[in-house]
Amino acid sequence: ILSFVIPAYNEAERLPIMLDATLDFLHSNRKDVTQLFRAVVGQKGDTSELLLIHCEFIIVNDGSTDDTESVAKKYAANVKHGDTVKLISMHKNCGKGGAVKTGMLKSSGQLCLMVDADGATDISDGLP
Repeated sequence: ILSFVIPAYNEAERLPIMLDATLDFLHSNRKDVTQLFRAVVGQKGDTSELLLIHCEFIIVNDGSTDDTESVAKKYAANVKHGDTVKLISMHKNCGKGGAVKTGMLKSSGQLCLMVDADGATDISDGLP
């Protein structure tokens, strides 16, 4: 599992844009991302028998006062390709560092990446 931790504070408008772009990229490039993932974690094997990785998106709602939580729930209900979207809602704003730490500790991936909800870094910048 490859985990993406997404700290989100009042990101109801920008979160869908980032999630759509990220999910589309992963769908189109799943094999390449899987090969990179396997190389990083030291898994060996014939790539012709490649079992494609699953991704876990952990959205940490950091005390938002907008519709961030309902947007995240919508994605959790509709995600495809064996991926999962998890929502962690914090009752008060703990800051980006607190949200990232919470998400990382709750992740189940062998690799965990932090991704900004506002799409500050395009997913294709860091992956093949």
